[in-house]
Amino acid sequence: MATTVVLTSGTTWTVPVDFDSLDSVEAIGPGGSGATGQASTYGGGGGGGGEYRKITTMANIAPGNVLNIRIGAGGAGNSTYLRDNTNATVLEAHAGANASGAGGGAGGSGGTGAAANFNGGTGGAGRTSSAQNCGGGGGAAAAGPNGAGRNGGGTSATGAGGGGGANGGSSTVGSSATTSAGGAGGQGRAGTGSGAGGAPASAGANGGGGGGGSSGASGAGGAGSQDFITAWGAHGPGSGGGGSGGSGSPGVPGVGGGYGGGGGGGGAGFGGGGATGASGAQGILVIVYTPVLVMNASSSNLSLLGVG
Repeated sequence: MATTVVLTSGTTWTVPVDFDSLDSVEAIGPGGSGATGQASTYGGGGGGGGEYRKITTMANIAPGNVLNIRIGAGGAGNSTYLRDNTNATVLEAHAGANASGAGGGAGGSGGTGAAANFNGGTGGAGRTSSAQNCGGGGGAAAAGPNGAGRNGGGTSATGAGGGGGANGGSSTVGSSATTSAGGAGGQGRAGTGSGAGGAPASAGANGGGGGGGSSGASGAGGAGSQDFITAWGAHGPGSGGGGSGGSGSPGVPGVGGGYGGGGGGGGAGFGGGGATGASGAQGILVIVYTPVLVMNASSSNLSLLGVG
């Protein structure tokens, strides 16, 4: 029976005494944050989604070894990585980029570790025309074991974009706003869970992206959600948050969901300033190993060391 270790914080991991062989190491980079909207100038773009990477073999791993790790923080641009006891990087999942101005952040890509890799989605673009009312772009989704993260939706002259759906499979991009109501979030891996656009917009569910906010002071974006991976327990790749609507004093954009989801962009206000961009979600590192088999002398049965 394999043992799964989920790491969401810390700077080191000590290989347990019952370690026999490595099954896999998986990582998701953090999501980028959305850009803050600027009054009468632009609606901010959405943050990029974190990259997924996996390895199945690793040298220099043995019981008692202290391995260096970093769990990338959302919006900080730090990747998530694992380094062996020689401090060589053996696995690295790159962060989604923070949005800049009206441009959406790029998805994480190109990290270390080649057994499997999928890119994070690209954040939805904000808008510079009709900026007195326009909303922010939707945040992008993180990649996961089932595929790439999907892009966030862009804005219209008034509404905001929806966040992208997480973890490949049946997930979809966030809808770009075409009216003042805001765009819907992308569906999650199972084809459900997208948040509706509106005022305030709906949050996503099961890896679906948050909806984009409508034009108006109450045009808050829906939050992103998480696609749970059974073997990881209450953890999994996150979708993007929806952008906030514009006009007046724009609502708050939706934050990235789960692990690696990008944050929504802030809307552009008219006289009331712009909304602050939402934060992307942090990264995650998952280690699976096979424990040592030992002989139980009293029953002559094989059992796993340390497993009752």
